[in-house]
Amino acid sequence: MRPRLAPPPAATALLRALLLAVLLLPFLAPLLLTLAGSLHPPGRVPTAGALWPEEPGLAAYAAAFALLPLARGLANSALVALLYLPLALSVAACGAYGLCQMGPRARAWSLALLVLAASVPAAVTWLPRFWAFHQLGWADTWLPLLAPALYGGSPLLLLLYYVAMRHVPQSQIDAARLEGLGHAAVLWRVVLPQVRPATYAVAVLALAWCWASFEAAQLYLQSPQMQTAPALLYQLELLGASHRAALLAAAAVLAAPMLLLALWLPAALDRSLEEH
Repeated sequence: MRPRLAPPPAATALLRALLLAVLLLPFLAPLLLTLAGSLHPPGRVPTAGALWPEEPGLAAYAAAFALLPLARGLANSALVALLYLPLALSVAACGAYGLCQMGPRARAWSLALLVLAASVPAAVTWLPRFWAFHQLGWADTWLPLLAPALYGGSPLLLLLYYVAMRHVPQSQIDAARLEGLGHAAVLWRVVLPQVRPATYAVAVLALAWCWASFEAAQLYLQSPQMQTAPALLYQLELLGASHRAALLAAAAVLAAPMLLLALWLPAALDRSLEEH
């Protein structure tokens, strides 16, 4: 019996690319529709079913920046994200490391509580959080937007870090502790270098959730100078259908940084896995 010939690498790579494109199509469709809609001329009510404009152009992008202080909103969003990301990563990493060092019973209870916390609908917490932040005097500041970073951004991010860290041999941690390293030094010098792919994934997810934060900005930010970009998009929505092209253009601008991160992440993960 002749051995079966393996398909050539080029054919395998092409097949994988086609399969990935098919899987991503449902997720890319809203982005493609947004980009197509942003090319319509501003100031016109879009015709139903007209996905591609007869005369595509970039005038809607200029209109979006003219109608709203979108540049300031993007700068505010970027500043909030820069403050949010290191805090969320630090808390998630410390929490996951702490889970790994717990005893079996305490770890099981902690994981159950984290899963329960991740299952609670966000809408349930809006009223008590709104009352608490107003009592603290945090209204019209960025502090309510940064508050989720104090628990790692999301229980799911902490769990993702935990799944990665539990594969780090405990013997390495014990050896580092015997050499006199504290837990912070062990986490920074021993554990985190071995879970770099998880760090990339957690960072991108945390940044995406912070960048797209809309409800918190609507609830707590009143001053125009404090508004972030997602909150400004709602103001364009209120202007009516004639400004739909400008709204989609602003949405495309807001989505661009996350799209670049999504394109960067697979290559970064591949390089990190090759290093290990």
